[in-house]
Amino acid sequence: MERPRGAYFPFGLGPRACIGAAIASAEASAAVAELCGRFRFLPAGRVVPRPALSLQPAGLRLSAVARQRA
Repeated sequence: MERPRGAYFPFGLGPRACIGAAIASAEASAAVAELCGRFRFLPAGRVVPRPALSLQPAGLRLSAVARQRA
């Protein structure tokens, strides 16, 4: 299902934009970095490319494998 162009603004726009957008983005980056440090993410099946503005995986599913701590 396609969203209409301009329908997704997670932090809003203009004078009523979320004042916490920068900190939320920084926290999301830190969370992804922490997860990537603790787990390896592997494709759970065949990855099929889907042409869009750039190639994107269609229906990508990942499995997480814990990394060994030294």
